[in-house]
Amino acid sequence: MSQEANAAAIRGGGKFVALGIFLFACLGLALLYPYNAIISASDWFGYVMPNEANIAGRLSNANFVASLITTFVVLAAASPKEIKETTPTENPKAPPIRRQSSLYETFTKGAKSTVLDLHARIYIGLLLEAVPLLVFAIIYPTMGVATALSFIVGIGDALAQSGIFPLAGGIHPRCTAAASLGSAIAGLAAGLLRLLTKAVFPETSEGMRLSSSVFFAIAVTILVVCFFAHYWTKKYKQQLTMAFFQAEYAESTGSVLLQSEAIKNSIQVELGGMEEGEEIIECPEEDEKEDENELGESIVFEDNVQVQETETSSKGKLCHLFSVFVEGSLVYREAFRCAWLPITAQFVNFIITLNLFPGVALSMQSSSLGDWLPVILVTVFNAGDTLGRLVQLSKGVANWIVTPVGEKIVSKSGDHLGNRRPKMKYTIVLPLVLRFAFYPLIIFCVNPEYIASDAAKIVIILLFAMSSGWVYSCCFMLGPELCKELKHKEAASLLLIVSTLLSLGIGSSIGIGIASAVNA
Repeated sequence: MSQEANAAAIRGGGKFVALGIFLFACLGLALLYPYNAIISASDWFGYVMPNEANIAGRLSNANFVASLITTFVVLAAASPKEIKETTPTENPKAPPIRRQSSLYETFTKGAKSTVLDLHARIYIGLLLEAVPLLVFAIIYPTMGVATALSFIVGIGDALAQSGIFPLAGGIHPRCTAAASLGSAIAGLAAGLLRLLTKAVFPETSEGMRLSSSVFFAIAVTILVVCFFAHYWTKKYKQQLTMAFFQAEYAESTGSVLLQSEAIKNSIQVELGGMEEGEEIIECPEEDEKEDENELGESIVFEDNVQVQETETSSKGKLCHLFSVFVEGSLVYREAFRCAWLPITAQFVNFIITLNLFPGVALSMQSSSLGDWLPVILVTVFNAGDTLGRLVQLSKGVANWIVTPVGEKIVSKSGDHLGNRRPKMKYTIVLPLVLRFAFYPLIIFCVNPEYIASDAAKIVIILLFAMSSGWVYSCCFMLGPELCKELKHKEAASLLLIVSTLLSLGIGSSIGIGIASAVNA
């Protein structure tokens, strides 16, 4: 890309920052909206399957199992790597190693997966989410069909999630915060839309049918919008990456353009393009050069590293697959070494949340609101969860969370993997520890002898949800940010997703037991 195009993109960086936040909020909405749409339409499923019990629970379980299995498959098969299926060789005639003169090329070298890259996972995931919802809009489902379709939605959700969060983490923490916010809005939006479609159509057989068809058709339309949101995200990824970091460094220096070599160097260090103290060696841009060696084999020079393409035997392919697995597992271990605190905190956070909500929280008895209290509590929880994630979209709050950069994190071999963030004890650890206080508070709310006021119960659930959303978003922002290389950022995002799914299953199971004990 020319220097004129670079300068034009920098001058228009503000619009790309706003565009990036909007696009990733849309992508976050796609993660959980299909699941919430299915759960919100439980009244329709109850109408067409009156003899089936616990329909919402069974559909939710099918979705969760599919998501968990798919995530582990992605974790094993899509190891984030930055290698080519070629054999590097020494070339004494190769010119000196240089840095790319184009900032865009240096800033946006993303990690690629060995099976499906993250963009392919997002596209396939969105498609697998949309098709079952379209089927729900057309047919009267049986329990078996509904379970199968919910299972497919779970596969699509896991694929999309395994691409969206790594993509966001590789661009900027505010993109991760936007995706996190979008996933929180999904539950609130699906519930409100279901209430609206039920209110518009009459409570007759035909009215129920029309309301569910319109509800699922709107859900498919939302996923189509999200599909185009990903298209634009992929198209403008370079501009988005540049705009976010330009805005961050311009604010710290008071400069509109990235004219300072020190700023350029610091940005490249942040993105893992070079080590601190290393100088940029500007060289004219050159096309890839091809030559032939003595054996007549094609040799390609990329970034002044000679790569010799070779044909691989079946035995070689097997060895390559094994090396991919070994190197992939190493990447995940190194990513966990950097981001173990956010990954562990995410697990504990959802354990606490699902231990108490919805099981224990929705068993509270109202002193004045009657049957409306559970409905209000669910709405307040979704709103509080959204608010807890929304505040992190602020540039000031986001920068406060991820800065300053602390001491280096090194591997056992001494490689620089990333940098710690000293404020994690305030952004993650302290809020997580304080969340344990909600165990006695919410349990006391179940017994009116301790807490009888409906207003107090609503406020407690609001704070409970806000703290959950805050810790969730902080973990997804800081996990990738602790890593230096993009392949580790993607791996950290995938490990956070696995942590979330495991805590969902374990937390909800324990929650059933706690709710039974409290209500005994």
